[in-house]
Amino acid sequence: MSYDSCGACPQSLVGRPFHCHDVGATRPDGTTARSRDGDPVHSHFFGQSSFATHAIAHERNVVKLDPSLPLEVIAPFGCGLQTGPP
Repeated sequence: MSYDSCGACPQSLVGRPFHCHDVGATRPDGTTARSRDGDPVHSHFFGQSSFATHAIAHERNVVKLDPSLPLEVIAPFGCGLQTGPP
């Protein structure tokens, strides 16, 4: 899995989902998973989870890979290589 994008902002529409204006803020319906004292807390960061055993994902943040590729080599691509070196 990779990062998600809104699919509707100017950057997403021109094929630059990595510069999405709205990713990380809310779900597509405008809700958030968390709140504090009734106020929404923006918690939909990336729209994926590296430690989950199952995931619900949007087609925009799923990357199809050749099943013959070794998982131990390609697994870090989803986060480690996209976010850059420490």
